[in-house]
Amino acid sequence: MMLNRRRKKKVSLLNCSGEGSFGGAITYTKYLIKALEFAGYEASFVNHTKIGNPDAVIMVSIGIHGEKNPDNNKRRLENINCKMGKIPFVLIRHGVTELRIFKSSYEFFKDREFDLIVSVEDTEHMFEHIKSNMKFKKLVYIGHPFEFTDSLSDKSNYKDWIASSARFAGCKNNDKVLEIADAINPHKKFNIWGEEKGIYWFRAIKNSPFRNHSVFRGRYTDYREIYKDSAFGIDLTYIHSGKFVNSSRTQYTVIEAVDCGAIPIGLDVWRSEGGYEGVWLPSPVKNGNRIIYDIGTMCEIIKDADYSFDMAKYNYDLLSSKCDYRVIAEEFKKQLGEII
Repeated sequence: MMLNRRRKKKVSLLNCSGEGSFGGAITYTKYLIKALEFAGYEASFVNHTKIGNPDAVIMVSIGIHGEKNPDNNKRRLENINCKMGKIPFVLIRHGVTELRIFKSSYEFFKDREFDLIVSVEDTEHMFEHIKSNMKFKKLVYIGHPFEFTDSLSDKSNYKDWIASSARFAGCKNNDKVLEIADAINPHKKFNIWGEEKGIYWFRAIKNSPFRNHSVFRGRYTDYREIYKDSAFGIDLTYIHSGKFVNSSRTQYTVIEAVDCGAIPIGLDVWRSEGGYEGVWLPSPVKNGNRIIYDIGTMCEIIKDADYSFDMAKYNYDLLSSKCDYRVIAEEFKKQLGEII
């Protein structure tokens, strides 16, 4: 029997952060590498100076680095530009605010045509946003890759505990989580996970008058540790940009909670037909320049929330059928096969 010694196609994943960094983009990159390797590609995490000579480049974000130093950022962008047009370039789009956060990177790339853009959100407003602001040959939806556990835990014994693992940031509304935790104690108790640093931490969290009834656990390294003693996972991410709202339907905080048997708690803008189930809270209302949250109603809903293992199993089966890295592997194999 002859062995197939055909060279594996090489794919470089260009990320805006270093390998040791923390956040959704890093998590996405880690699991996408696993998916691509499962699909038969040789995949590697690179930065702008070490792209190498791949058969394709996947830009995991429109921003290839922080933009505090314009001259450094320009050099990085020019390094990438040397490869564009010579090999296929794929861009991953995560949300509507990326173009504002990475403004100079977007300005650099907006007139360049990508061979493929992959949206991790399957909403009409996300596709409209991409079509209005980017040039591309093809646009598709492919969900977040993830490695699910083989068995699901019943969290009925922890029905009064809620975990929060969203990073400390204004768009995550961690201060609202603390306010809710303070108001509904002792009906529900909160474990708060996150790295205690940054301007938002110092201004909104560290000295918050509402932090008396939350247990702060510090930075975590394994999401299973977060949900081992919590039946619910709360994430109040709300990102508004012009007429678009980033619904954040599949934040990794949600996928990780579901993988552990916990029920997601989130804003109803996340809810979608055929999507995962959860405890849904009223989304904020914009009043002029202010965004108003109905904390009272949120508290009542969360206080009365019951844990359901049947719901947990439904969510697990649904998300694993869409986001398991082996499913994502087939999607990327199909799309990359058309351009490499």
